[in-house]
Amino acid sequence: MADESAAATMVTYYASCIAQLRGRAVYVQFSNHRELKTDQAHSNNAVSSPTNDEANTSKDEEEVEEEEEEEEEEEEEEEEQ
Repeated sequence: MADESAAATMVTYYASCIAQLRGRAVYVQFSNHRELKTDQAHSNNAVSSPTNDEANTSKDEEEVEEEEEEEEEEEEEEEEQ
């Protein structure tokens, strides 16, 4: 999002209702990261196949937080090296 207040407003709004994207529930949460980077090797945007569709189920907030913590730890380890 372009500014943090708009992002905070969006997170607050979607806390009371579930956002849907292509018929699937998505969860919106505010990130403390100033910029998010994507790694194509770990992307969920892989070519869609029946097995990928079954494997790519919605994640709950706890799973998302755990993944963010793991990514932060990996970044810290890389910086130390």
